[in-house]
Amino acid sequence: MPYAPLTAEEAVKLKQMLFLVANAGVEEDYDWTQKVVGPGGVNLATSIATRAM
Repeated sequence: MPYAPLTAEEAVKLKQMLFLVANAGVEEDYDWTQKVVGPGGVNLATSIATRAM
């Protein structure tokens, strides 16, 4: 796969292409970084008990 612009001949021969677009914007709301998301106590205890069996 070339890492440069394709020539007209290369473009005609191309059968598949992945075009990836990424958003590099910065989110100004940083509250989500202060919260730990995870299972609650009941879910954690149940999973430990189930796994131990």
